[in-house]
Amino acid sequence: MSVASAASASPFAIFRNRNFALVWIGEFAGEIGGAPTSLAAAMLMYRLTGSALSVSLTMLARVLPTTIFIGLIAGVFVDRCDRKRIMIWADIIGGLVTAAW
Repeated sequence: MSVASAASASPFAIFRNRNFALVWIGEFAGEIGGAPTSLAAAMLMYRLTGSALSVSLTMLARVLPTTIFIGLIAGVFVDRCDRKRIMIWADIIGGLVTAAW
């Protein structure tokens, strides 16, 4: 690839890859559902307690287990296993947990 063609490449060219576009759309849809849930939990906690500290601790309790405990273990696991299968199973399990909720 020449310098001229690299400079003129569209930043959206990656979306021509069907698999990438499907994964991106799926993750975007998940965030559309997840972000309002987090916002609603924070608003509910503030209405119930009137405390910004309680809201902060609620948000921390939501993020901390995923980031520290699952993230550290999953990082090692993902490096050693088939990533496509891991993504599929993670989405299936996440869907089941959401449906059970």
